[in-house]
Amino acid sequence: MAEENDENEGGVEEVEEEEICEEGAPGWVVTFGDMMSLLLTFFILLLSFATMDILRYIELAGTIKQGFGLPVKERVVVVPKAEHIIRLKPKVDFNSRRVLEELRRKLDPNSPTKRTAKVTIEVFQSYRGIVVLFPADEIFVQGTAKLKASAKPLLRIVGERARKEPSFDLSVEVKRPEDAPRAEKYRQSGVWALTADQAVTLNRYLRTEEKIEAGRIIAVGRGPAPPTQKPGTQIAKTGSTVEFTFLSKVLKPRD
Repeated sequence: MAEENDENEGGVEEVEEEEICEEGAPGWVVTFGDMMSLLLTFFILLLSFATMDILRYIELAGTIKQGFGLPVKERVVVVPKAEHIIRLKPKVDFNSRRVLEELRRKLDPNSPTKRTAKVTIEVFQSYRGIVVLFPADEIFVQGTAKLKASAKPLLRIVGERARKEPSFDLSVEVKRPEDAPRAEKYRQSGVWALTADQAVTLNRYLRTEEKIEAGRIIAVGRGPAPPTQKPGTQIAKTGSTVEFTFLSKVLKPRD
């Protein structure tokens, strides 16, 4: 009996346990799918770069570099401030610049060999044009509308340049403070009457002696108006002045 039992036990085959597989796709399939998705995304990204404007490309490229820890140089755009946009010095055309240089050369008060020596003359450009500024008492007998003989060489220089530049009108303005000395005839009528008569005197002289067309001269008595200030000066100019302005043409916007 014992032998039979041993034979039966020896003849029975052992059954191996069946392995239970996890639900879903195998791990390698998932990994492969993720890789393909990344590649597809990468190629789509390249395609989008190929059809994108350069500024957008630079922005995205910088984002990718930051993701990989690469240094990115940031471009800083500085918005111009008002003082950078507004022109501090008026722009003049070539003809105005030539007039400015010629008048400065001939009216240079630092030259002791010229008649302009010891006379405070200012020649500069403003938004209106080229300004030649004389002290009124160097042009007129103090408090009157009578021209000084010593002023005629100065007026001749201005008149000569005005004749050579027919495209420029010539503005003549006389300004005088209320407290400035005046002749007896102007004490009642006021400083406005004096500056008006002085402007008319200069107008007549330039037309008759310097042969400038009447239509080109704009003579105005400005009364107690302050003198035109030279750009960049810190101390305001005061006193009586005679101002000749070569009026510039209106510059086109593209200039």
